[in-house]
Amino acid sequence: MTSHAIETKNQYNSAKLWQIGLFTLNNTATNLYMFALTFVSYYATGVAGLSVVVISTILTFMRIFDGITDPIIGFIIDKLESKFGKFRPMMFIGNIIMAASIITMYAVTHQLPQSAQFLFFIIIYAISLASHK
Repeated sequence: MTSHAIETKNQYNSAKLWQIGLFTLNNTATNLYMFALTFVSYYATGVAGLSVVVISTILTFMRIFDGITDPIIGFIIDKLESKFGKFRPMMFIGNIIMAASIITMYAVTHQLPQSAQFLFFIIIYAISLASHK
């Protein structure tokens, strides 16, 4: 290898192996949250007792909402400068929000009065989708 190739290699491969491993755990956590959300239609209709048609419509519109919020979150991440970097604070905050919203959705929605379940479900589901990036 020439000195230029070694210099270039060191410039682009500055992350340590443990940093790469921990960075990929964020994606693993996000995939686990998304796996938990695959059961949301069953939960909303079977446990909380909400209408199948209504839940299907909500889930469809929430995907559209997700398409709007993702570029906004991406813009915020691009503008973020902290001593921890661009991604670490957002990964940390996003994982806390996802965990809290999913636990809250699955543990609380069915215990609310029937009149409040629908609105509560929409709000918590929107929060969980907006924070998954």
